[in-house]
Amino acid sequence: METPVIAAPERCNVLEQLKIRCEAQSGNFCLFYKDLSEVPFRKVVFNTQYKVCLLFISGKELVGEKALQLEREVFLSCAVGLNSTGGSRISRRSEKKKMVVTDPFAVRISAERSDIGVEESTRVRCEAQRGSRCRFYTDRSESPLKTEEFWFRVCIVSLTGKEILAKTVPHSEGTEVLLSCDVELEKDREELISSGRSKGLKVTVFSKSVLFYSIRLWDKVPSGR
Repeated sequence: METPVIAAPERCNVLEQLKIRCEAQSGNFCLFYKDLSEVPFRKVVFNTQYKVCLLFISGKELVGEKALQLEREVFLSCAVGLNSTGGSRISRRSEKKKMVVTDPFAVRISAERSDIGVEESTRVRCEAQRGSRCRFYTDRSESPLKTEEFWFRVCIVSLTGKEILAKTVPHSEGTEVLLSCDVELEKDREELISSGRSKGLKVTVFSKSVLFYSIRLWDKVPSGR
């Protein structure tokens, strides 16, 4: 059987709807594959008039639920199937087509203070190019610590040291926690698109106020006498 040819754009973002072509002289259906997987992720009926299968898919569907972190490479290929009395015959897979899927959100996180006591608080900002709401996380937790509505490209929350340590085992001197955030975008009032997470921001939470530790440090400084 003839080896098909796959055609797809070189770059897209997770919000875009894509048209991917699998071209061959004949066939009954096409199978589409991602990366090194031997299992097709989509089966499409072959158009005998135009000698092509057309796959319509979003950038988000291509990358799945994994965090994107600015961009990700996806390698697409396809095969053509022919129905016969003894079953289906499948062609060799096409050459792989590399697509770069980008994140149009550009999410970043910052905090008013990076050292706080357990009873103290800091304001944390999650900024992005677009979104409907922000979700804040600690370390590698999959469940958000707090969710906030998106206003003018930013979400701002106030977090206490106690809240930041809620999913972490604290240490006596100070506990380092990585804060991160992502944004959700409501598309067409039905579909929710999630960005990748921002880079982690290190915040240290102390069991007492930061002022207490500053005084202790000052006490240890030689007086010069």
